[in-house]
Amino acid sequence: MNGAQMLAGQAVIFLIAIGGIVLFSMLMLRFAGPALNRGRAAPARLAYAAASVLCLVGIVASAAGGFLAIAYLLYTAQP
Repeated sequence: MNGAQMLAGQAVIFLIAIGGIVLFSMLMLRFAGPALNRGRAAPARLAYAAASVLCLVGIVASAAGGFLAIAYLLYTAQP
């Protein structure tokens, strides 16, 4: 694998990871608002809170996936 291919691969992985972080951040904010609304019933608030926590897990998973994928790409590119 030459340097240009490795750079392109890292850029693609980085952009996918950043896209996942941005997507899950926007979804978390969308679900956190209704979860904090005291005007909603308790089961609905719990459902929104659970969805918000799952989005937080998605943020961490996207960041970790990008980090590990770039490390794997660098490891496999060694001669």
